[in-house]
Amino acid sequence: MRLFALSALLITSATALMVARPATASTSQYTVTVDSGPHAGKYAAKPGDIQCFHSKSQKMLAATFSNMDPHTGNSGVRSGIRVYEPDAPGAKTGELSADFGTFVKQTAKYMVTGIPVTLTIKGEGAEIAGAGKTADGVQIHISVSCANVLQM
Repeated sequence: MRLFALSALLITSATALMVARPATASTSQYTVTVDSGPHAGKYAAKPGDIQCFHSKSQKMLAATFSNMDPHTGNSGVRSGIRVYEPDAPGAKTGELSADFGTFVKQTAKYMVTGIPVTLTIKGEGAEIAGAGKTADGVQIHISVSCANVLQM
């Protein structure tokens, strides 16, 4: 959990840096699908809401998005996918998360850790995908195509 909190801090820091980045020719895509429960459905991020970053010192590559509005309190979704040890050879593992509600009050939090994920590096970008079932039996799928990955 502490590592996840540290990752959230990195995401916040990376967001400020990514806003200043020039636009790229291709755009990022992020889709999270929840198969059952009150939040069942497919959620797609706007390209501007997606952050992708790689931290060699923390040995992880992650992509996140949030459409929660901290100013109005409107409900939304916040999601992340993280690849553990992305630079190591061999099969990859990671974690998936999807939170629903507001920043103040979450109505649902789904998390799956230590699952197989796919990672394909493409130039300055990356493609990441994973699927898993939460302890409550909710299946979630996340697939991301990052046009650029911020190196930290």
